[in-house]
Amino acid sequence: ILRVPVLDVLHRFSVSARFCRTASVLFECGLGQLQTLELLATVVGSPVLEEHLQEMTRNVRDNGARFSTEMLAIKFFPAQCAHLVAVGEEAGKMPHMLDRLADNLEETVDILAVQSLNLLEPIMLGIMGIAVGFVLWSVFVPVYELVQVI
Repeated sequence: ILRVPVLDVLHRFSVSARFCRTASVLFECGLGQLQTLELLATVVGSPVLEEHLQEMTRNVRDNGARFSTEMLAIKFFPAQCAHLVAVGEEAGKMPHMLDRLADNLEETVDILAVQSLNLLEPIMLGIMGIAVGFVLWSVFVPVYELVQVI
């Protein structure tokens, strides 16, 4: 999925929204960064992101790295995610910022899905036109040949 241009963006944004929503809930419940990252690695539903989250957990645990810095280093998330999480860390309102970010990402996924389907519509119309043309051609060619014989 990550190699198809339109599906790549949709997948990244939807997984990022799921990540932010789950992280927000876990932080609201009072879990720390390490516990949240460990749970997110099992819940997020993307093998690529799961590997990145395990690396992120190690860096936060061993090097004392910041959550937002590691998000920016992953390159899986849109850049706005890491920057807004950094603002949430600075303000001490990370759960609230993650929740708002998840709302924004989900809205973006909805818009991208509608735009993608709108782009697909003319292509499908062209394919249907070709199919109808082929059916008409296959009906009229024998009739024309029959008329030629008579």
